[in-house]
Amino acid sequence: TSDCTFMFDHGFWGGLFDDPVFVDRYYARMGELLAGELSMDNINAVIDEMEASLTEAAPRNFAVWDAYPPDGSFEDEVAHLRDWVGMRHDWMTNCLLLPNPVVCSGI
Repeated sequence: TSDCTFMFDHGFWGGLFDDPVFVDRYYARMGELLAGELSMDNINAVIDEMEASLTEAAPRNFAVWDAYPPDGSFEDEVAHLRDWVGMRHDWMTNCLLLPNPVVCSGI
């Protein structure tokens, strides 16, 4: 939320997350998505498509915005994106192994 409150404590969401059946189903569905549609294979396929569509334009972009790419090159930026998304995916997957994923700390 814009004032940095934890959205799941307020309004519509607050009531849902008070229901243990909903919470169990919510986290089960998140696990299904991370193993299926949001698997790293699928995410990397999307990144591959984006990279292919941007490869030709990237040099022109970086010529105009010369402070970028901060990691060195277009390829380095794509590698950085893959690494970050992979770490985030691992973190979310590991959080779902906890009895209460809400208390998971980290990235």
